[in-house]
Amino acid sequence: MKKSSIIIIFFLNLVYLISNLGAQQGIKKPEILPVIAVAGINNMTGLSSIDRTSELIEETLVRNLDLTGNFRTFISNDGKQFTNESGMYEYCGDNNLSYLLYGNITKAGRDITIEVNIFNAADNRGHLSVRETAETPAKLRTSMDNIFREVFRFLTNEYVSFASVSFVNRGQDEGSWTLFIDGVGIGKNIEYIDYLVSGSRNIRILQNRMGSETVLADTTIILKPEDRVSIEFEIPALTEKEKRLISRYEKPIGLYLNDKFKSKRVAAAFDSVLSLLEDPSFCSTAVDKKNEITAKYEIWKKNMTEWGLTRGLTAADLPYSAGLKTMVLTSTYDISDWDMAGSKPQGQSSSSFGGGFFCSADILKSAGIQGEFNFYNQKIPASFDSGYPLPDPSKMETSAWYMEFPLIVYYRIPSHLLKFYAGAALKYRTTIMSVDITDDTTGTSSGSEYDEELLRMANSSWLAGGSLEFPLNSSLFFLDFRYSRDFYSWFKSSAPEKDFIAGYLACSVGYTIKGGR
Repeated sequence: MKKSSIIIIFFLNLVYLISNLGAQQGIKKPEILPVIAVAGINNMTGLSSIDRTSELIEETLVRNLDLTGNFRTFISNDGKQFTNESGMYEYCGDNNLSYLLYGNITKAGRDITIEVNIFNAADNRGHLSVRETAETPAKLRTSMDNIFREVFRFLTNEYVSFASVSFVNRGQDEGSWTLFIDGVGIGKNIEYIDYLVSGSRNIRILQNRMGSETVLADTTIILKPEDRVSIEFEIPALTEKEKRLISRYEKPIGLYLNDKFKSKRVAAAFDSVLSLLEDPSFCSTAVDKKNEITAKYEIWKKNMTEWGLTRGLTAADLPYSAGLKTMVLTSTYDISDWDMAGSKPQGQSSSSFGGGFFCSADILKSAGIQGEFNFYNQKIPASFDSGYPLPDPSKMETSAWYMEFPLIVYYRIPSHLLKFYAGAALKYRTTIMSVDITDDTTGTSSGSEYDEELLRMANSSWLAGGSLEFPLNSSLFFLDFRYSRDFYSWFKSSAPEKDFIAGYLACSVGYTIKGGR
């Protein structure tokens, strides 16, 4: 055998193997379906009663050509009149069409003539013009039957026959549904199809109910020529599951519709239930339920306007309230003003923690008063030598406890999220100070507690600050910054030696645990 022949045989075998491998893997060229446009069957008779006949011809052609699975078909909405082949070729090219269907219905005397034309854009099978005349309107059906058969024979090379199918709801409610035939979406709420290609047809009727798909009918029927078949299904009212889901959100709406302090909970419930009933057309009971909830929603919106709740619950919605807070203080231990002989040690500063509770009440629209009880502990770095306090952390163990009773007046800015305040406070201090006392003669030292009369005292202070408030579901969370200064640290009293803590800068976080009208 010649070398060239061997090469050719090898090449052919290689091509055969590759082609078989592709077939085994299911590789095939994607199929592009021809596109058909039904450009309109124009009613030229002047009779409005023929309008439905014109629409029926268009719908039947589109619906049944789609069901063959061999075409993609649509009705053209441009209402274009085609007078010559040049214009038709141009239209088909612009819209990537394989075929163009168009026609007219005319009247002469009692005769009604239907004409349907098929323009083949590829022009390799020619064109078709089908004309049928009915002597009376009652004979239009026979004319349409003949038209449809000829059109389908030309496009599919098959002879077809048609049946009629009706769709009847036997359920306890009315609603919207979608019809699918052989997996093709036919439309919504179609009660009757005059012309449906006979043969085996799968009928599915679906509803979208509260976000989930419900199958009302799924059956396969054999349609014989000229059959008149009825498909029955039931549209239920709200199911038990749907009722429970709606009731879940209706309950807080019913309980708190007129409660301003539950406004966020009610808002969330309205959002959820109205989202579920966004499209209640699946049954009339759902429509009635949405109307009922919408009426309550309008009442709630009116309440919100009256309450002024444009951004949720704020301090303005709590005319009286009570709550808790925790404090972090940076305090100044100022002993530089001691009125004693001898050396005068300098001041010190330290941090401490505390807490408290408060009660407030509005006296004007944006102003009110607030009373508090605060307590905090303070470590003071000081010791004592020869009768004088002396800052020396290595020789001290000091713990000062404060009880503070502030009374403040506050003002809220228009947003109601920020308020400023000023006031005065009465403070009571108890200090336990262990220090090292050094004997000047012997040089020995011993631990001792500082004079209790000096360390137990009451004094007053002024304070000012601001509070940033964050609305929660039915209460408030706030962040507070405050500065306080003892009165006698600026205005000398008869006992300046008692000025252990001149003032503090505090940051507090708190929570309103009760409020209302």
